[in-house]
Amino acid sequence: KEPDLLDDVIVTQWYLWDAITSIEKPAQGIKVGQTWKSNLMIPTSMVLRVARDVTYILAEVRQTETGAVAVFDSTYSKSETKPDAPLPYDKSFRLAGTFGFFRAMFKGFSITSLEGQGQELFDINSGRIISGEQNYKFTLKPNEAPLPGADPVINIEQKITMQLLDQDN
Repeated sequence: KEPDLLDDVIVTQWYLWDAITSIEKPAQGIKVGQTWKSNLMIPTSMVLRVARDVTYILAEVRQTETGAVAVFDSTYSKSETKPDAPLPYDKSFRLAGTFGFFRAMFKGFSITSLEGQGQELFDINSGRIISGEQNYKFTLKPNEAPLPGADPVINIEQKITMQLLDQDN
């Protein structure tokens, strides 16, 4: 990926790690219906140092032919705090495409709204995720418009999916 597209990969990996590590007392286990919260970056195709509040819930444990599968649901909302996550690089670069143009023209963006939900299926016996999906809708507004009266709004709908390809290894 180009440097301006690395952020969404790193943020997605952080999300997979966070679902487990943000449980307050993981050694005590969790029960169906239990919820816990976290604060994470928003995966986007441009670097935005903004966060989302995440609420996880163990929705159910399904018995399948291959064993027990935990179903984790999550919901996302706009956070007022800064994310606590590493940047994927320490150099400056020029964004490509439309967002590169808008970022330079408008001096960056602010998120005005965010909502979404996701679900992961976790194989308890093998200790790994079988599949997952995150769905978002968020709205960006420029921090500073270059022309009086210019007040553009950018609406983004995003879906991130993952699927375990080879369950035999």
